Formats: sequence, structure tokens, C-alpha cells
Amino acid sequence: MMRDGLGLTLLLSAIFVGFTAAEEPQTPAGGYRHWLTDLAPPLSGVDSQHWFPDNPGSRFTVGEAVDVVIGLHNSAGEVFNVTHIAGSINAPQAFQYYVQNFTFQPYNSQLKPGEQASLHYTFKPDIYLPVQEWQLSLTAYLRTEKGFFCNTFFNSTVDVVDQPRYIDTQLVFLGVIGLGVLGVIALFSWDSISNLTVVKRVNKRTRKPASRPAPGPKIPEPAGTSEWLKGTNYGQETRSRVKRENSRSKLTSSAPTSPQ
Repeated sequence: MMRDGLGLTLLLSAIFVGFTAAEEPQTPAGGYRHWLTDLAPPLSGVDSQHWFPDNPGSRFTVGEAVDVVIGLHNSAGEVFNVTHIAGSINAPQAFQYYVQNFTFQPYNSQLKPGEQASLHYTFKPDIYLPVQEWQLSLTAYLRTEKGFFCNTFFNSTVDVVDQPRYIDTQLVFLGVIGLGVLGVIALFSWDSISNLTVVKRVNKRTRKPASRPAPGPKIPEPAGTSEWLKGTNYGQETRSRVKRENSRSKLTSSAPTSPQ
């Protein structure tokens, strides 16, 4: 987001500079009217070629230097001197808007009729330049006895791409946000489970145990009954008789007594 904002600011400032430069032509050293906005006509009979050794597909990375080799052949029939080479990045749909200007590099290389020369020029797209298609213009500035000339040897759209990233900051940021959301959900879930466990424990402690029926009176063993008689017919008859006697005694004791 910050980079996009800076790129937009750079573009707007370049548009403003393009307007002011067009309104107020400057005269740099060397006699050229203006090395960008008021170019001199080209010198006929000059053949030019270009080559990007490290960027064969005209694909440039922001913040990285770009080398270009310019080949010139003098078929003009007169001596000329290559005084400077310069370039600029312009808005693709409106060439008069200058987004970035490159170095006005001096050379002072003389070519006689029939001679040829190779020159090297380096420029660097700004690190905050928005990644998209731009118009790139590269020009050789010539001087003869007749005056000054400007031969543009490259004027085409190029792809400006972002630097390769070993760690994608946007993905890292999204990952941090995702982990934060998961952490909040886990915290709320743990809170709910903890509260539910506490409520269950409190209910378990406050719950009264169910009442059990009181045990009945224990039937005494008849006197004289030995352990070895238990489980025999004699022992069972004896226990039945004792139960009947106990029942009678309870009925007798609970019956109301008549008044005297």
C-alpha cells in the first residue's frame, strides 16, 4: 500500500514537471534547446541499433540498473560528434508526461563518414515506479558543423516489473492475521469450555444425595443355632418361626390398651 501511494505521488509529480517543462523550455550546456521536451531534429544518414544484454525481452526491474549498448554508423557524409545520451520514462498513453528522467550522460565520441562506434549507457527505473507498462525513450545527442541533432534510437513500451521476493510480505501479513483470528476463536472456545466445567462442578457439589430407606430390624439368630446348621431345613424352619414370633410381638405392642 505504501509503495503504491509513493508511486502515485511520483506519477503526479512527473506529470506536473512535464507541464512546467513544456511551458518553460530550458537550455542545457551544449546548445540543445531542451534535452527532453524540445528535441532537435534527427541527423539523416545515421544508422543506429540497440541491445539490452541483461534484459533481452525489454523487461526491466524497479531499482535495478539496466545496461544498453548503442551501435552507431555514420552514413551522413560528414563528421559528427556524439555529445550525450539520455532517456526518460513517459506515460504510455500520453508521451508528454515525463514520469522519470535518466542521466544526461556526456560522451564526446567523434565519428567520421563510414565509421561506426558502440557506446554503453546505464539507467535505473526508480524503486517506487509502479509496476506496469511504460514508454521508454533513449536518445543520442549529436553535433556537426551545421548544428545540433537528436537521434532517438529506442522509443517503445517496456514492462517494468517488481523485484523478486524470497518472502512475500503480503502473504506473511495475511498469515499473521489468520493466526490472530484463530487465536481469538481458540480463546473464546476455551473460555466457554472452562465456564461450562465450573458450572457442572458446582451443580454436582450442591446436589443432595437421594434418601435411602431405613433398614429393617435385624432378625436375631435363635439361641443354640450353630453355624453348621445354617442352610439346612432345620435352620430355615427356625428362622421362619422366629419371624412369626416377632410379627406377633409387634402387633401386640401396637394394639391399643383398653382403659381400666
